[in-house]
Amino acid sequence: MRSLIHLRQATTHDVEAIRAVELAAGTMFADLGMDEIANDPPPPRRLLRTAIGRELLWVAVAGEDSTTGDVIGYGLGSPMDGHLHLEQVSVHPSLARRGIGADIFRALECQAVRGGKRVSTLFTFADVPWNAPYYQRLGYQELLASAHGPELAKALLLERQADGDGPPRIAMYKELVATQAT
Repeated sequence: MRSLIHLRQATTHDVEAIRAVELAAGTMFADLGMDEIANDPPPPRRLLRTAIGRELLWVAVAGEDSTTGDVIGYGLGSPMDGHLHLEQVSVHPSLARRGIGADIFRALECQAVRGGKRVSTLFTFADVPWNAPYYQRLGYQELLASAHGPELAKALLLERQADGDGPPRIAMYKELVATQAT
């Protein structure tokens, strides 16, 4: 029997568990020889607390009770160019490929629609098998550079500079619809 999975907005009590999920999720990049990405530190506590205050951090929790269960995944969003920008969605690798990440995406997207946002963006590695193709299955498509807003363009440039000679990164977007909020 599959244990119950709950989605909810994160609280400050979830911060360390979120950081642990991110560290575990990094191991998937090590398997591809992307050690620099795998060894990235988890999101700073301050960033996570800020996202909690903005209601842009969601967690997936396993167990009977959503308040006391184990955090097994999270999604972090931020406002960018008037849209929702998905900074990170990670699921513990022992529970990957079960639809939990897609559920987290939907929770963040629905929250964005309720907040009046109509577009969601993200950055991803173009050539990592579980990145761009996965997001395409979720309804995202590549966003051409000519369509980048100023904040998105600057953020993507900074990510590419930080990655150095790493795999190419692209921006993707999805038009959100009001029916997602229900």
